[in-house]
This record gives sequence, structure tokens and C-alpha cells, in this order.
Amino acid sequence: MKVLLIVASGKSKRFGGFPKAFCKIKECRNIDNTIYYAKQAFDKIFLVVNTDTFKKYKNSVKNCEMFEIITGQGDAHSLLKAICYISKKHDDIKNLYVCWGDAYFLSLQPFYQFLSKTPKNAKCVVACANDNNPYAWFDVNEDMKIVKSHFSREEGCITKGLHDQSLFYFDVDYAIKNLNRYREALNISQDNCNEYDEKNEMKLLCFFEFMYNEGTPVETVLIDSGNVSSFNTKEELNNLINKEIKK
Repeated sequence: MKVLLIVASGKSKRFGGFPKAFCKIKECRNIDNTIYYAKQAFDKIFLVVNTDTFKKYKNSVKNCEMFEIITGQGDAHSLLKAICYISKKHDDIKNLYVCWGDAYFLSLQPFYQFLSKTPKNAKCVVACANDNNPYAWFDVNEDMKIVKSHFSREEGCITKGLHDQSLFYFDVDYAIKNLNRYREALNISQDNCNEYDEKNEMKLLCFFEFMYNEGTPVETVLIDSGNVSSFNTKEELNNLINKEIKK
């Protein structure tokens, strides 16, 4: 069974607090657009949101199993909480695909390409593309495994780089074991409160670098560029909407 987890549990602070997955782009909300494409490729879809979003939207999203968590201390922490929830409730699910709720998919192609290229018996895989002006990018070794993660807000922009496409694959046991190891290395509680130092967050892209330093680097596969967009501010959302309208 092919299972997708959509993670949309962040607080969207840079976006004024409104959940980015529920922004309207063209004729529908971003989350409905994601599920429209995903349901053609996956047998089951989960959607995890924070408690406030769940209260407001719990009866408004179709074709998925929606549940709530307290927002984690970073995106990797939220992911860990969500995978633990699924594992306890559905112990028959041994692996799953993950995408971020604020990713905007322009077609079904990224899902199909990633599904077809994920190596058999893989433990963790990142879908990547060579993008222009990426906000984050990876250094990889000769086997296309992640060595280091870079962020434009810390190092400045580059013209082109190997950029994740907001799509990931995890063996469930691997994810729970190793995300917990990463959490413990950062001295982050599993059951965090809502107030915490944002400088000490579990970041998924940094988790991949952590795994390299632990001697078990994470795999990447290449998919076509130009089929997944994202936004962090209202200005970036407006630019995306205007771009889509002009097509």
C-alpha cells in the first residue's frame, strides 16, 4: 500500500499565522490541490495539522485522514510526532511518503516520478531537482547521498543547486529510531510546549546532514525541476498566484 503523509502543522509565523496549506491558489485551497493529485498516486493519505488548524478545518478536507498534534520544535519534530501517531494507530504501515503542506504541486508528475524512482528496500530518500536560486541545497557524494545541507538565509544565494522538492520517503521504524536520536542529540523533549527557543529546532534538512555524520548518509533521487513551488511570505504567495493566473 502506498501511503502519503502531508505535514501541515507549523505555526506559519512568517505568514502571519494563517495556515499556508489552506491558502487559496487559483480556484482551490493549496491542500485540496495537493490531495487532488496525490489521491491518483497513493492508496491512503494522512494530513497532520496543529490543534488550532484542526479545530477550524477538521470537517472541510476530503479524501484524507486528518489528525492533530501540538506543533513540534521544528519541522522534523512535527514529522516525528506524526509518524509515531500513524505507527501506533496503523501498525500495518511500514513505510510512507511525506510532503510538506505548503508545497504547491503543479501536476501529478512529481508524485509519479518519485514513486517510480524510490529504490526498493530504501530507508530514507529525498526527491531532488537541480533548481535555479534555491532557498536550500545539498552537497552530495559520488553515490548521490547527502553530505551537507546549505541555506540561503545563512550563506547567501547561489545560481543553481540540488534542492529538495518537498517530497521524502521513510521506512517507519528507521524514521522513529533516527529522528529520536537526532532529537536527543539536540536535547529536545518529545512532548514540547508551545514556547521554545527557535534557535534549537529539529530541522529535517539538518537531520540528513546528521545522518551523514553518523555514517549512514541519506539517498537522493532526481526528478524533473519546475513542478513544485513553495512560499513563506504573502508576497511569495501573491507572486505564485500571479504566475499561475498568467499560464
